[in-house]
Amino acid sequence: PILGELLSKQEGKWRKYYSGRIPLGIGESKYVSQVILFLCSDAAWFMNGELGKTL
Repeated sequence: PILGELLSKQEGKWRKYYSGRIPLGIGESKYVSQVILFLCSDAAWFMNGELGKTL
């Protein structure tokens, strides 16, 4: 629950941050299927690495 709250609060910031850097970023995804496809793509590995560095 704590993580969920943190993510919901940070969602706008991360969405804005990544949508400007990754063509198929979460901020541009309109459907869950697009998010799932994105998470399975190479770009997700990049995002996870950047997210880890920031945190």
